[in-house]
Amino acid sequence: MQTLPDFMREFLRADQELRRRSNELERDLWARFGLNGFCFSESVRDARSYEPGKMESLQKSEQKVTITSTILGPSCDLTRARFTLVRVKADWRIAGLGYFCRICAGTGRAVSPKEPGTVKVCLICGGLGYFVPANLKAPASTAPASENLRSTKPDLDRFMHEFLVAQRALVARQVEIANEMWASFAVPQFRPANLATIKRQWDDQTMVHTFNESAEDAVVIATVVRTWQTESRVRYTVSVSNNVWWITGLEYACPSCNGTGSYLREKDGATEEMVCMVCRGNAWFPGDCS
Repeated sequence: MQTLPDFMREFLRADQELRRRSNELERDLWARFGLNGFCFSESVRDARSYEPGKMESLQKSEQKVTITSTILGPSCDLTRARFTLVRVKADWRIAGLGYFCRICAGTGRAVSPKEPGTVKVCLICGGLGYFVPANLKAPASTAPASENLRSTKPDLDRFMHEFLVAQRALVARQVEIANEMWASFAVPQFRPANLATIKRQWDDQTMVHTFNESAEDAVVIATVVRTWQTESRVRYTVSVSNNVWWITGLEYACPSCNGTGSYLREKDGATEEMVCMVCRGNAWFPGDCS
């Protein structure tokens, strides 16, 4: 029977290989639609820079084992995004991207966590209502527009339609290879994502809402799949069946408190512990199962 540490090391190596393959797909998408140099930093990493996530803790009971680890993982959530596009010869290219700020609901202002009841400029988006992901690598400068520009509206419609279709196909493929990987390590009824369900959601809800264009550039507001990968803490439940280890559960640490259930706040010269307002002290959120 394979030892538990060997099983988890094998799983984490497979997970990192999955991230590498996903990043290759994402790199191809931005090479097609982005201005030269536009990409997310993970999508340009060399395969040798990927190292398996490390186990932080291990807790055993008679029936199961719980393991906490930190991994790099993608998001399949839908979000509103603001694209800045520039005209390059006879086509458009994405030169900038901001995601809708949920903390301030796009208003640019939010309640200060250190001063309850006080509304200030949102620290996430800087008052813009949209934030630029920290791992986004934008081009140093935009390309000059073509001298002979024709009507941009048909081109803009076509470009954004092709981008949304290609992005949905990209994320669907990422989910497919993820489920292939999970089939080797998790019990049959457990999958982190139900592809058929989320594809229906993507088809129904990804769309262009508004755009403001000129001869040289355009700003487009659209609902898209949020594809960037982020580091997160996860907690796996692992059990033995027929002398084989299987992953039977998955939880994600609250992104606000990082799985602690609370945070520290300075008040009147003293430090006090506050229950996390996002997870209400629960610290962990259950992963999806199909």
